[in-house]
Amino acid sequence: TPAYAWLFINDFLIQPVPAKDVTHFPDWRTPAALYYSRHDLETSLPPVPVVNPITRNVYKNDRSLAAPSLQSKTPTFVPPSSDELATPMLVGIDAEFVALTPEESELRLDGTNIITKTSRMSLGRVSVVRSLDSTATVGVKGAEQRLAGTPMLDDYIKTPEQVMDY
Repeated sequence: TPAYAWLFINDFLIQPVPAKDVTHFPDWRTPAALYYSRHDLETSLPPVPVVNPITRNVYKNDRSLAAPSLQSKTPTFVPPSSDELATPMLVGIDAEFVALTPEESELRLDGTNIITKTSRMSLGRVSVVRSLDSTATVGVKGAEQRLAGTPMLDDYIKTPEQVMDY
């Protein structure tokens, strides 16, 4: 294999990187993978073990990272029930990012602005929304309310670094 057989892809850049950058994970870096599979291929391929470090407890409390006076605010989401979590479902994920460093650019003589270094971003908020065809409900029998299209998780993410731009 060539020395640069992998590509690094982000909003502004596609750049070849050495395999070491893809396969070496220091303590501060945790690899994450999202994959899709066809249902009709499951019998011909060996199963891939998936270990999820996030437990169901993440859905139980809506804790604020802000002042204690905000701790009693009304939750902005309806946590999924154990039954709902046990059922395969489609969800929508929305992620908001904050800039930790400013972007650097240079103005060319022809008036175009060229980005020479992109800003470093961090996750600031994540929301997970049930699909519109979700059959999940909440409430007492006979007076249930459908939860299709409602958030099941809506959290701000605290970063230890100073945020430059929200």
